[in-house]
Amino acid sequence: MNRKKSEAISATKYYKNFFLLFSVILIMLLFFEIALRLAYPLYSNYNTEMWRYAKEIKALSSNPLIAHEHKPNAVSFLYGTEIKTNSIGWRDYGYDVTTDKYRIMILGDSITLGWGVDFNYTFPKILERLLRENNPNIEVINTGVGNYNSEMEVNSFLEKGSRYNPDMVVLAYYINYAEITHKNPNAIVYLLQKSYTYSFFSDKVINLKINLFKQNQFKNFYSALYEKDFEGRIHAKKAIDLLAEYAKKNNIPLYIVIIPEMHSFDPYPFQEVTDFVMQAASKNNIAAIDLLPYFKGNEPRTLWVSPEDAHPNAFGQIIIAKGIYQNIFKENPIFASNT
Repeated sequence: MNRKKSEAISATKYYKNFFLLFSVILIMLLFFEIALRLAYPLYSNYNTEMWRYAKEIKALSSNPLIAHEHKPNAVSFLYGTEIKTNSIGWRDYGYDVTTDKYRIMILGDSITLGWGVDFNYTFPKILERLLRENNPNIEVINTGVGNYNSEMEVNSFLEKGSRYNPDMVVLAYYINYAEITHKNPNAIVYLLQKSYTYSFFSDKVINLKINLFKQNQFKNFYSALYEKDFEGRIHAKKAIDLLAEYAKKNNIPLYIVIIPEMHSFDPYPFQEVTDFVMQAASKNNIAAIDLLPYFKGNEPRTLWVSPEDAHPNAFGQIIIAKGIYQNIFKENPIFASNT
């Protein structure tokens, strides 16, 4: 047997073995994927439910400043409650572009969305009921989308929400709004992220990081977002400026309500975040309302949707709604009449 023939046989054997190994791994992954799908209720948790929310309710946005958005008319049962979107992708009733009602639009993230909370106990709907006790001609629209930051919220509002001609806009500001808007993944990565296998191992990696860096992890992470030259902080400020410019141009009231981080209310470890928002609001001559005083006196974990998840539960949502009502609407004659 000559050398060339021997090399050709060796190469063929190598590729056969490689193909066999690849096929075995692929079959194992396929069976693992099927097993995970069947066993999902047994191991599901906050991380995996958030992944399923992204998989079943969200879609990529063509606007890079928005990155992702809700699918229209989507529905799924997630983290103990139904998440259902209307024709524009909001977790709310369907709305016509024009209306004779006084329209208040709430911009926010998963807290505004009401993650883990029934629809009627989201703070926009609680606020709507409070207002309608005196004036039935009011509607409060919930535009919250999970994992949004200020840049994403404002650009989504300008692209979609502004078409609904709100009479007032309220930006529900949370501490993570200075996070950087991530670029959408390429097609292959996007497809891989749809798999249960990806979700399973992603959850393990996240929990490993939490256990390795548990002490003061969230404090250090959030504080870093508000360092002076951090890109996300700069974008958050620009987003507030842009929203203020829209409100001024269209002669509509704009308010920012600051929802506190839910791990400690007294002492509160993120005063620099509140100061940042207050300063950004002041420079634009808009009102900012700190809701922290309404949360003090409560044990934070009693207001969580679950022991592993610090999103506000129904009681926390009520506190937010009442804080907004007390500061913006209670003494305003427009909202105390029966016109």
